[in-house]
Amino acid sequence: VVPRRQLLRGLAALTSRRHSAFDKSVNDLKEALVRNTSNLPDEVTQSSAPPPPTLWRTVTGRHQFPLPPGSAGGPPITQVAFKLMQFLAMRTEDASVIAPELAAQTMGHRQMFKQMLDMCGEVRGVALASSSPSGQSPQVVDIFLAKSADSEQLFRVRITGLRLAAPPAPTRLIGLAGFEPSPVDASDVPSDLAADMLGRDTTGQAAEFDLSALGSAPSPPRPGKLSRQSSLLGEAELQNSDLVLTSSPVARHLFRLRFKLAGDMPPVNSYILIVPRLKTVDVGHACYSNHIVRVQRSGDGQQPEVTPFGNFVVANVRRQMLSSLAVEHEFTNCRVRVQPRAAAHRDEIVPVPDLLPEERANNLADDPDQAERLRRLLRSQGLGRQSGERDIAYAVRLGRALANGYKYDVEATEAHVADLPSVIFELRRGDCSAFNAGFVFALRAFGIPARVSLGFKYGKAVQQACGSIVGPHAQAEFFADGIGWVPCDATLGLKRLGHDASAMLSFVQWRPASLTTAEAEELSRVFVPSVGASSSLAPVAESVPLLQGLESRLGKGTLTPGDLASAFAKQRGLGRDAAEACVQ
Repeated sequence: VVPRRQLLRGLAALTSRRHSAFDKSVNDLKEALVRNTSNLPDEVTQSSAPPPPTLWRTVTGRHQFPLPPGSAGGPPITQVAFKLMQFLAMRTEDASVIAPELAAQTMGHRQMFKQMLDMCGEVRGVALASSSPSGQSPQVVDIFLAKSADSEQLFRVRITGLRLAAPPAPTRLIGLAGFEPSPVDASDVPSDLAADMLGRDTTGQAAEFDLSALGSAPSPPRPGKLSRQSSLLGEAELQNSDLVLTSSPVARHLFRLRFKLAGDMPPVNSYILIVPRLKTVDVGHACYSNHIVRVQRSGDGQQPEVTPFGNFVVANVRRQMLSSLAVEHEFTNCRVRVQPRAAAHRDEIVPVPDLLPEERANNLADDPDQAERLRRLLRSQGLGRQSGERDIAYAVRLGRALANGYKYDVEATEAHVADLPSVIFELRRGDCSAFNAGFVFALRAFGIPARVSLGFKYGKAVQQACGSIVGPHAQAEFFADGIGWVPCDATLGLKRLGHDASAMLSFVQWRPASLTTAEAEELSRVFVPSVGASSSLAPVAESVPLLQGLESRLGKGTLTPGDLASAFAKQRGLGRDAAEACVQ
């Protein structure tokens, strides 16, 4: 008799040695499936396993944060700067690396920093921009923010004047000078830091198993590694590559504007409202498409008389309509970029429009003496156009220069508004109109057609910055040979070619700062109606009711043309010349 326990042990030993090749293949398949669905490598070894992130555990014990690239293993000041930003953005209450008096001074600004990181994204990298030879303060650290590792929108917060307590005191921040936030491009990130921010491919290769008994199938192709797309190309690409302008629709946007009278002028009975149409991709302006404009009153009642033109919509508005009048712009907002032709989607490429001689002349320098003075000034600063330099290559080089040593200063522009074409290069400070006007006039002086675009910046970022979701702004456009009209913003330096169409931040161009010939001709038809011509703005059909109204006002005596024009101007709210033209 064999004891029960011994019998079971013997049976287990015998059966464990009888696994077939088929059983082994099935077990291997199960393990492979588990590894693939779990995104695990086949064998977790020292070489294949990704290194664990360096964690910062707060003294409160409530949070722990992985140190971002550039601060993990970097100089102590980079870690302090990261911890400072986390505290200011209300990600933690740990202020142990900040001197108590300095932490107290920053308490009132934390909500603003929280809103900034909520909009721009979390800290993705830290870089030491400058330091003292001794390794002590003052130092400058760049904090890079983004919504995700492969996000194209990248922001930098430059913290200046960082000072640490001198050894042997504990590492603690005792002073800082200020913060300089700005949108940047991937090319502004140090190359070694950019590689760490984008991440490295640590996906392990799947092992091969002998599954001949089960059949086999070819492995699917592995996806390529994601990388950030830079919207400002390198100098060699800008000079030599076959570049195109691309436009892709992003969202349908609706602007609704209302009006009220400004200034001290007394109200009149009637107003002429001129609403510019947005230039769309159909005419080579790639930022917008499918634009619709409406001028209407809310509710029931008489609607304004609207006359459409090619570049404008003109409305005759009675005074009593103003309180309920709204102008709506509905359009498709498009994302615009300059790309190598080989990398662009064929259906997104914008055809290069024909630049008529008159349009080219209107967007080049029209004052030879002023252009020559500006060329001399730019050459003295190393910003002149080089021989053989391509249009777009020079525009980017000039725009990038405006990011170094220039300041935003509204008062400087207001004090030197007569010198707008050159004030930004003379004083190295100004507002958005000074930056973009200087950029445009510099391009014109060197033979590149360019113009200032007037409009509004809008989005959540504008709302957080100034309390209103929309604010007036000036940008620029230049015509690059072989590419077309390229929109850009030179304020505080050119960071991106093209146009952003996100709800976070975008720009709508109401009109260029200078009229085209076609626009001027249409305006002349509005303000100088032809004698004897029927016009919706000079309604001849209403002459009988008008005369009856004038008789009730002035009596039934004979009216001279001058009397009629005066009364007509007062009743209709027209200027004297327009009233006399209508009388004729």
